[in-house]
Amino acid sequence: MAVSASRAVPNSGELNTSLRDVEGSMTYLPETSSISRRVYPRVLAEPRRPLLVDVHAEHFVDVLKARDISERGAGLYLAPGQHRLAVGDVVSLVINLPAPVNVSVSVGGCVRHRQADFFGVEFLGLRPADQRVLRRYVTYRLADNSWLTPVKGWWAALRGC
Repeated sequence: MAVSASRAVPNSGELNTSLRDVEGSMTYLPETSSISRRVYPRVLAEPRRPLLVDVHAEHFVDVLKARDISERGAGLYLAPGQHRLAVGDVVSLVINLPAPVNVSVSVGGCVRHRQADFFGVEFLGLRPADQRVLRRYVTYRLADNSWLTPVKGWWAALRGC
C-alpha cells in the first residue's frame, strides 16, 4: 500500500478486515470456467468426415485425427504409446480439410499443450490465403447445427469413433 504524508498506515487488524470485506464481495471463477482466452472460435471435427493432419517433426511422422481446429491452432489425437512429442516441439503440418472445403493447408506449428492421448498445436507462419481457407471450414462447422456440434463430438467420442 502506498503511504502518503497525509495518511496513516493501517495496522494489521484494519488491513485484514479490509481484505475480508473485499474478498467477501468478490466472485471467484473456477479454473474450469467457460471464459476463454481464445480469439478465434474452435470447432470440433465432423465425425463422419474426419479432419486428418500429416505431422512431421524431428523424430515423429504420422497422420493424426484432429479433435478440433481454429484459424490459429488445432487439437490432435495421439495413438496409445505415441509419446515422442513434447511441449515446445516444432512441427510441420499438412491439414487435409474435408468436404465441403476439400483443400490441404501446409503450415508450421509449435506444440503448446500435451496430454497422454492429445496435444494442442499453434500454427506458425500461416499465410493469409491459408487462414481464409481455415476460416471457411470453421465457419461451415459453426453453421452446421451449431448447438449440436459439441453433442455430436461427445457422442462420437463415447462410441469410440
